[in-house]
Amino acid sequence: MYLTKIVVPNSLAAQLNFFDPYQWHKALWECFSSAKKRPFIFRVDQDRNQITFLMQSLIQPLVQPWGLWQTKIVPKSFFEKDKYLFSLRAYPAFKKSIYKEDGTRERQGIRVPHMEPEKWLCEKAEENGFTIEGVSIIQRHNQTASKGFHVAVDFQGVLTVKNKELFLTTITNGVGPSKAYGMGLFLLKPY
Repeated sequence: MYLTKIVVPNSLAAQLNFFDPYQWHKALWECFSSAKKRPFIFRVDQDRNQITFLMQSLIQPLVQPWGLWQTKIVPKSFFEKDKYLFSLRAYPAFKKSIYKEDGTRERQGIRVPHMEPEKWLCEKAEENGFTIEGVSIIQRHNQTASKGFHVAVDFQGVLTVKNKELFLTTITNGVGPSKAYGMGLFLLKPY
């Protein structure tokens, strides 16, 4: 697994239209031109001076001609610990089906924000091989993109691994919807 940090000054980000989450996703896909399925998840942090992308991928990304790039290999042994401090930006939502008047399902459904984000995260943890021992919501923010609207929640806390294989799959794939918009990547530190 690879972890890549990309720092883009705001002046360059404006030229590249990197203030739209859909553009972030599109630009990062160019790092994996030969992949048929998305081999990465990412997170974006922004301040007054720059945008920082943190991208986790199964294959080494091709460095693009924008930003300052640093890539390192994350050894599998990193994921063999029992406890981690974590940071996660996620879209805690559930899918609500839409039905026609005759009772048949009209379409797959729409994403509806979960009213209790901490409960959502604990349920996701249980389904995915770990438990949450302590969690705080650091920030909630609305994220508008040309292709949709998301309510992002930044969580921090402690997690305990119960099923290492399932946990590694979850860390690799991310958690929750809207991964194409920078959601679902766990930042971990052994505890």
